[in-house]
Amino acid sequence: KYLHENRVNATLVQVIHQQVRSRLREVQRISEKDVLALEYISSTLRSELRFEIMGRQLMTHPLFHFYHSTNIFWCQRFLVNALDLAFLQPLDDIFLPTVPAFGCYCVMLGEVSYSQDPATSCIEVFEESTVGKGAWLSEAALWVDWKHTGQASATTKTELLLVHTEPFLKAVSLQQQILAITKSYSKQWYRAFLAAAPPKSIYPNDLAVPHTAWEEIVFCMDSFWRREISVQAFQEFKSKMGSLRLFLRAYGDLNQEIEKGKSFLVVCSTGEVERIVEVVVMDIRRSRDDRMLFQLGSVTDGEVSARCLRIGGKRRYAEPIENALARLIASRFDFLKDGLDLEQVGYKFERTRSEKSGLVTVYRRTVVSAEFDGELPLTKASPNAPWTRIQSRSSENARGQVPLWASTISVHFCSQPNDGGLNGAYFAWLTEAESSYFMSSTGNKDLLPFLESVGRPGGGMSMSMAVSSYDSLARRSAVIASLNAASNALATSQDRNDDDPENDNSI
Repeated sequence: KYLHENRVNATLVQVIHQQVRSRLREVQRISEKDVLALEYISSTLRSELRFEIMGRQLMTHPLFHFYHSTNIFWCQRFLVNALDLAFLQPLDDIFLPTVPAFGCYCVMLGEVSYSQDPATSCIEVFEESTVGKGAWLSEAALWVDWKHTGQASATTKTELLLVHTEPFLKAVSLQQQILAITKSYSKQWYRAFLAAAPPKSIYPNDLAVPHTAWEEIVFCMDSFWRREISVQAFQEFKSKMGSLRLFLRAYGDLNQEIEKGKSFLVVCSTGEVERIVEVVVMDIRRSRDDRMLFQLGSVTDGEVSARCLRIGGKRRYAEPIENALARLIASRFDFLKDGLDLEQVGYKFERTRSEKSGLVTVYRRTVVSAEFDGELPLTKASPNAPWTRIQSRSSENARGQVPLWASTISVHFCSQPNDGGLNGAYFAWLTEAESSYFMSSTGNKDLLPFLESVGRPGGGMSMSMAVSSYDSLARRSAVIASLNAASNALATSQDRNDDDPENDNSI
């Protein structure tokens, strides 16, 4: 009757009737206000009950997880007052664009459709995406005066956890330690928020703010909170370790790294402990032929180890990029001090699982593109005076064979200072196909016998660099064809393990 009196369009009336009939048939979830018995229990017990129901999903956000590990009582008595639950039917709106936000949301069950339109968002074309359980929406509402940049709607039966901004900030102000970590976190979050703009990144939206991932925020925090967060994560890692022997072996390495600022530990959104390492990587291109410089391996006490790596190393805590590059070049890559022209900086992420500690390690690589137009201080070895051959103690099962095309690669050996050329590292200018092959699992096996065949400069050499050239002009054309075929067949095999937390060239 209401629709008829207001002369509502017949098509719309039909849609409304269908939705009403459908929802009346649905069994509705019981909400907290429907349970009258809850009025007869104490406020403390009621708070514990509410946190038991909502806390598990809240813990999927690493900041709230850290709150819980730091002060459970505060979470159960005060933080819980900022939480609420919402049950939505398909097509129910969660929020609309340009509307001020009053809190953030976490999807506990179901799916949410999120769309942005150029008319209301800083985008050029219409965009739509779907997020599921565990996704957080509109976290920006906790830290800034935020207006929604898109529309979010339930696509299925959906349960949402709400964190209301004003009650949350009031609860935070009641506990000094919680307030301190929140200030440190929000300061770094806000810094990333202000920097989020083209051309370096997209504008912030309700689903994401660039560079506000937990590990990125923690890396920028002061050393005290980095340490506290790492200790809390380490305690969780310790409790999950099945082998005490494995824990003791991993403890010394991890503790030393954390103390030196080489890495830190965090608990990620899945609850797994991850080791975070900041790495500076130099993509060094030779100007005359566009080959890239790679480290192929090293010799220590006569034992050769092989692994194809980009030039770089770990970045220390709060160390500027320029300082990190200067330190690495001065300490390990002195031969690059002349003729290196830095061009641009980018960022990449890579995840690997350590067989030694069992931890997932996240490498945040600061990639510095550079061009080298100088000449490496090297001397070619004579065919009549080859380098001294060396033999690895590696298992035969892990060994490959020297590829035919590898005879065209010129290998440079950089010895350690005051070492007489006995220990050092191998370097080579490689094409993209050559580096892709040697960084694959099969190519890595072939790299070891290749370096053994190269050997190292013999005794009595006082130079810091030497070169062994396996040029074979008669076979060069056939070799290039063989290289292309091998690299195409193995391009998809890129498994690189991180078995040594102290390895500065883990990327």
